Amino acid sequence: MQVSYTRSGMKRFRWRWITFSETLTTCNQILKDSPVRKERWEVVRTDEKSLITSIGKVMFSKTLFKNKVTGERRYLLG
Repeated sequence: MQVSYTRSGMKRFRWRWITFSETLTTCNQILKDSPVRKERWEVVRTDEKSLITSIGKVMFSKTLFKNKVTGERRYLLG
């Protein structure tokens, strides 16, 4: 991605960062609300995660789940 340092270029750059963060958080919420997931996995807790990317620091929510049969704990959102 080519980064422009003009005023409009920075706005586009920032918009992409917000969209990525919101997309990950939305995917996590979809997993939490899924009826199929609820059959096999229960929610343990939700944590804040940050990634350092080429566009800067991206923060999002991810949830730890526990398998109802095996007891395995896993973040279903990688």
